[in-house]
Amino acid sequence: MSADPTATTMPRLRLIIQLALTCLVIGAIGSVVIALWRDSLPDPVATHFGTSEADGFTSLPWVIVQPLIVGAVCAAVGAALLMTAVPRPLAQWVTGGIAGLAAGIVVLVLTMVGRQRGLVDAASATFSPWAIVPAIVVATPGAEPSVVGGYAAALLLDGDVLLAAPRLRAAEDALVRWTAAAAAVDPGGTVLVVADPAAPPVQGLVRADPVGWAQRELGQRVEAGLPPSVRMIAIDGPAVAVAAFLGALGERLAEPPLAAGPFAVHPDARGERRPRQERWLLTMSYAQAPSMLAAVSEVQRRRSRDKADVVTVRVDPADPH
Repeated sequence: MSADPTATTMPRLRLIIQLALTCLVIGAIGSVVIALWRDSLPDPVATHFGTSEADGFTSLPWVIVQPLIVGAVCAAVGAALLMTAVPRPLAQWVTGGIAGLAAGIVVLVLTMVGRQRGLVDAASATFSPWAIVPAIVVATPGAEPSVVGGYAAALLLDGDVLLAAPRLRAAEDALVRWTAAAAAVDPGGTVLVVADPAAPPVQGLVRADPVGWAQRELGQRVEAGLPPSVRMIAIDGPAVAVAAFLGALGERLAEPPLAAGPFAVHPDARGERRPRQERWLLTMSYAQAPSMLAAVSEVQRRRSRDKADVVTVRVDPADPH
């Protein structure tokens, strides 16, 4: 009894039809998407990129039909392979592989074309095939790698820890880091910050208004007499040496500055036995600063000449505490 040839050809024919329809639908979807973008795309469109810039261009109508052509070519290649004596288990792999290839090429084309939306001249476009590969980047603040087109999202962790740091500029530094990270995100992306939503720096980030936050922060510092509304000098050293320095400084000033201290200064973690270190903070108006700085310079020169204990002087320190 001979086998019915249609029993083996019909399943193979169904695979060919299924693959052809899948590839053509994938291509048609890609063409429709680009057609919907046509008003925001340059003409011609960059379709080939060298090491640093676009070096090949295609007219917009041809770019629109490219995904459909890709689908048709993949359908033809897949049909030709399935018409050969390919074992049925392998035929299933061929069907899935060709459909996946069509989808991958169409996605690559859509990504390449989509990154040129809004450009007047495609010559300024940049593109990397790795742009279609999703990735999670974990980086310390300020060390985020540059990504063509920007990140899809950013998650900013430990916001409350940054804001609670015992430094005058803790909130300022946190907002600077957050805005820098947010600037690396695509305009249509998402930025999430893990911090108290009511904190003023967080509100400055959420409202995209760091300037408004800075103006309010400056007003509060003016009321409190803190930099940058005033000049500041930090004086560190052994307690006895700092006291002698302040005494000599006071003798040279007609109007003494506002002094805050002493604050304990932690010694170096090297196991050395050193005299107790302390810090004083001297604040003055901008008008007082020239005479104050001249007096400080004179006292330091005299102490250096007399080989007195070292006292460290910092003018307008970024971190006075």
